[in-house]
Amino acid sequence: MTEQDLMRETIACWDRLKNENTYISLKDYVSEKLTSLDNRTLLAAELEYAEKAGRLNKKPCTTLVLLLGFSLEPLLQLICVYNPQKILLIMNRFYGEEEGHVYGGRFKEEAVVWLKEAKLIGAVPEFLSPPDKPNDPGYIVNDDPAAIFEALTKAIGKEEDVIIDVTGGKKSMVTGAFLYAAYAGVPISYVDFDDKAYSTAHRRPYGYACKIGELSNPYQSFALREWEKVKESYKAYKFRDVLELLVGPDRKGGNGTIYRALEEYLPGAADGIKKMEEVVALYEKWDGGDFNGAAEIARRVRDRVPEFNPPDAVSCLGGKWCSVEPAGFKFTDLINDFYDDSEHLRVYVFDELKRIGRLICCNQDYRSAFIRAGSLSEVVMLARQVKLVEKKEDKEALLKAFHDGMTPGASSVYKKLLKDSGAIIKIGPKRNLSSREDYLYFADAPEIEVELTKKMDAWWKNSTSFFKADDGWDSFLKLRNQMVHKYFTVSREWAEDAFCFVTANFEDFLGQKTASLTYSAEAVSWKELCVLCCLTRFLPLKLRM
Repeated sequence: MTEQDLMRETIACWDRLKNENTYISLKDYVSEKLTSLDNRTLLAAELEYAEKAGRLNKKPCTTLVLLLGFSLEPLLQLICVYNPQKILLIMNRFYGEEEGHVYGGRFKEEAVVWLKEAKLIGAVPEFLSPPDKPNDPGYIVNDDPAAIFEALTKAIGKEEDVIIDVTGGKKSMVTGAFLYAAYAGVPISYVDFDDKAYSTAHRRPYGYACKIGELSNPYQSFALREWEKVKESYKAYKFRDVLELLVGPDRKGGNGTIYRALEEYLPGAADGIKKMEEVVALYEKWDGGDFNGAAEIARRVRDRVPEFNPPDAVSCLGGKWCSVEPAGFKFTDLINDFYDDSEHLRVYVFDELKRIGRLICCNQDYRSAFIRAGSLSEVVMLARQVKLVEKKEDKEALLKAFHDGMTPGASSVYKKLLKDSGAIIKIGPKRNLSSREDYLYFADAPEIEVELTKKMDAWWKNSTSFFKADDGWDSFLKLRNQMVHKYFTVSREWAEDAFCFVTANFEDFLGQKTASLTYSAEAVSWKELCVLCCLTRFLPLKLRM
């Protein structure tokens, strides 16, 4: 049996098709044994020839989805190759003047049965039907990609080991089926042919030259679904999730990661992913408050992505920020004048305000946002105390005490700063019981007396909803303490009011609105990140916007 024999018998089959009923010719194609083909049928000879040429990917499946068109020979080839237990037939409403369920019924009752009779398959597959039309050979679907997608979603349901072939249908059917298969992660099959194996006279490809196998799923090959997750996770500041998708939890870029997928199909993108990994790793450290760790990564990023600028907290505080050594829980802080209305303080508070805002908007973690706002407000209150001290040696002594980790109770600070102008505030290590109203006590405090030059404004009264009273600050502190020591549900309104509380405190301390500050305290936009990492050449526009 030679290629010329196959070509001659194929042309003869096509010529008979001009003069005979389609199904008579189709039965001959499946069942008639030909001497010139070594007593094989044309279909059997085609498959044997293609298999010897290595063009058949024989991979049995449980359920085979077929798009029924006018060319039936490729569909019969597919059934022989995949040997499915079930067939899901997707049909048009009409084929010429013949109704779809009638046309599909003939394919089921005649053509597929001939395969069994010719011993090309072991058993006739079960044809899946709509629940409300159990006698139909398959699903009749409108000529629309969305309708095909919806029909496949319903029809496949709990079916396992599915292959969707997109050979036979019209373009609209193919589009819907391909989109569903790509999105659902179902293998996509196609009967293809070499360009030279096409008869221009008959406008058909020669069946013996068929190539049957899976098409690459672009969602998998280019990790498109994972890129969508990366994009959304990045915008939500879920940097650890981004890193796991890019290079895996071990940061090695193994199987299942975007790095591995693009390394195989788009090797030029690998360097861009590594750049993105470094930038996102920096952001993860920064967003977790590890400014020192972020600064270390920033030095590497500077070489690979010179146009990238880290958040100001990383540039200003990195390498100097407090750290805790596990052995003995030793607390190290290299910024001695942090509370002295310094640039360090301003950058930190501004950065932390943005972080609290994200806890509310991105994470919906209202309890953490409230507690964090309370802690940040106390940082500002400590800075207010330092600001009162005029003598250099006294200020240095107070800064040292704060630096060493000891601070007065928050409630007593509010009470002292709300006294009338001219009041004397005593700071010391022991409570003076005879004048406790004027005393700020905390362990290892220096002995200092300061004059209150101006009574602190009640900045919370016009900036919050729940803490408007004269003693609203006290209500805030009590609620914050309850959240620390108890657990109960915190509403978004409470968290937002806590954010307003600490913002008003900071703005009153500064004497200006935070909106007028120009510090950088946010990650660059996703679009800008893609540009910085040179990934715009590899990502579709939708995935990089």
